[in-house]
Amino acid sequence: MTTFKEAQRSRSKPVARSKRVHKVPTEDQEQITLMSWAHQVNFGNGRLSDYLIHIPNGGSRNVIEAAKFKKMGVKAGVPDLQLLVPNGLIHGLWIELKSKAGKLQPSQ
Repeated sequence: MTTFKEAQRSRSKPVARSKRVHKVPTEDQEQITLMSWAHQVNFGNGRLSDYLIHIPNGGSRNVIEAAKFKKMGVKAGVPDLQLLVPNGLIHGLWIELKSKAGKLQPSQ
């Protein structure tokens, strides 16, 4: 089993040191790495990724699409991921990912 950090390192390619500012991974890139790692982890009768779902509330939309999604139940501030594993005390885990450059909004 690999850890999340090992999965991140395995996807990174070594680069020559320079005076350039290194790009910070985006929230999307971080989440893709997390889901790739979760797919490698055995959990219950499957993979951890079978129980970890993305809630697609974020992103920019045009006015018509935003109104449609609002009618469909999209809510501001809902975390990015939900782990659907009750343990008797809690009914799962909500996860809000932020990149190093990201900031929480008041609704989050």
